[in-house]
Amino acid sequence: MVLKANFLRRLTLPATGLLILFLSLGGAQAHITDTTSASVILRSGQVEIHILTNAQHWQAALADPEAWLLGDTDSLMPPNLDSEQQQRFLRQLVTVQTLVQINGRKLSFDRVSLTRPAGSEDMEIALFARHSFQQVENLLVRFPDSLGSVHLSVVQPEYRVLSAGETAELSL
Repeated sequence: MVLKANFLRRLTLPATGLLILFLSLGGAQAHITDTTSASVILRSGQVEIHILTNAQHWQAALADPEAWLLGDTDSLMPPNLDSEQQQRFLRQLVTVQTLVQINGRKLSFDRVSLTRPAGSEDMEIALFARHSFQQVENLLVRFPDSLGSVHLSVVQPEYRVLSAGETAELSL
């Protein structure tokens, strides 16, 4: 009986260690998210939009015919595109399906860029547009459905020129 108890004790310790390892790896995976974040920066005479998304998740959603047929995505990326053709497709999709209106007027994008650092799963999409409004009273933004849920932040910077050694105090 003592031998059986010692054997079970020896078996339990490694099994517990493996269980903790698997649970910790599963917990680490839980922090990888497929959500997308976007920041809209309203500057004097221009709007900048920076979108950060998981490129593999986004491209998989666009390549899924079932998601497109069910209306979960608004576009279907053709299969077998090389990387240059994929970039062109994604740039066109973002340009056409991202909507920005300021004070009721739709803006056209002057520049759209997609960058993906080597070895990264993230893709940054940057869109730039100009406007002629002295004051922004209303902002309307819509992103492509294929990006999924988007966590949006809007920034309207407060500008000041500081002389050398001067301190700025801002109330937020």
